[in-house]
Amino acid sequence: MGIKTTFLGAAVAAFAYSLPALAVTISIDTNVNVAQGEALRSTFLSGSSNSATVVEDFESFTACDGSNAGSCSATPLNTKVGQFQGIDGAVIGASPVAPLDEAVIRGVDQFGRFNTTAGGSNYIDSNDQKGIKLVMPGNFPEFDRMSFFLMDIDDVANFDFRITARIGPNNATDLDAVTNSQTWGSGTLHLVNIDFGQNVTAANVRMFNLTEEADGFGMDDFYVAAVPLPAGGLLLLTALGGLGAIRRRKNK
Repeated sequence: MGIKTTFLGAAVAAFAYSLPALAVTISIDTNVNVAQGEALRSTFLSGSSNSATVVEDFESFTACDGSNAGSCSATPLNTKVGQFQGIDGAVIGASPVAPLDEAVIRGVDQFGRFNTTAGGSNYIDSNDQKGIKLVMPGNFPEFDRMSFFLMDIDDVANFDFRITARIGPNNATDLDAVTNSQTWGSGTLHLVNIDFGQNVTAANVRMFNLTEEADGFGMDDFYVAAVPLPAGGLLLLTALGGLGAIRRRKNK
């Protein structure tokens, strides 16, 4: 197992006069295997006071194999933990699969990217885009910690891979995930942990190559320590959806 890189950022809230300052911490345990990463993730998430853990392992999506671009799962992709979006939408490498202008779900181990879910096959692949953005929340109202596997960064060369976490419009924490500007072997696995400091209602997490050169990467097993949505909230959302459907029918 490699070294841990940590960045602690003091984030200034958008409405500083009414909200406390938020401290976002991004840390990376480098060069781990899946079992090591799972143990580290469990320890990290146990530090949350939230009772629910929301997991996205991408197994419910249709993998892209190059022949099913019209029906496979690609960004923008709505998931349990939020919406994944491609960054820049331009292919910068030579190993993409259709659809060429989006990050995709892959179902086979390829180019040093692979599934980390026991018994699974899928993971999200940058598809040689510059990066991937996750807009949160997903199926939960608030959250304070998240963890995920990141693989195959900076194996072609040192392209200055970055992770940023933003709460609201004006505050962000930036981590140079390449850890001391080194390169990694193809398929090297890392565990990323993000602590938002307290429960937040929205965040924007970006994973990307700072430079434009091609160096694809993959991610899997996103875990979020969340406040569970009350049963009444689920009923309310269902009722509102039903009312909306009735209103649309009346307006036709």
